[in-house]
Amino acid sequence: MIKEEKNTGINFFQRYLTVWVFLCMIVGVLLGHFAPALPAFSEYLTNYKETAFLQPGTFL
Repeated sequence: MIKEEKNTGINFFQRYLTVWVFLCMIVGVLLGHFAPALPAFSEYLTNYKETAFLQPGTFL
C-alpha cells in the first residue's frame, strides 16, 4: 500500500517567510546596538579559526 501525499500548499514557515526575515534583521540590528562587542567577538573567532589552521601543531 502506497500512502498518497496530500498537496497542502505552503506550510506555516513558508507562508510567513518575509516576517521571519524582517524579525531576524531586527534582532541583528538590536544585538549590534545593545551588544556592540558581539560583532567584534565574531570577527575575532573567524580570524582565530583561519590562523589556527596555518600554525603547525594547532588543532581545533
